[in-house]
Amino acid sequence: MNVSKADFENFLKTPEAAELLKSYEIANPISQNYGTPAFVVNGKYQIVPSAINSPEALIEITKELSKQK
Repeated sequence: MNVSKADFENFLKTPEAAELLKSYEIANPISQNYGTPAFVVNGKYQIVPSAINSPEALIEITKELSKQK
């Protein structure tokens, strides 16, 4: 990635980095149910990898779950 350790550490102190890390806090406990890869939609719904039989199926499932409230 061609980023120095100092640049990386400085980035971690920014509000942008804090926001990114906070977004992972929501998905992390959900993704631990099935391991990697895991697809989490809206921070609430996890797509079970065995339910996906094609890229198109992943797209459709993601679209449907993103409509849920």
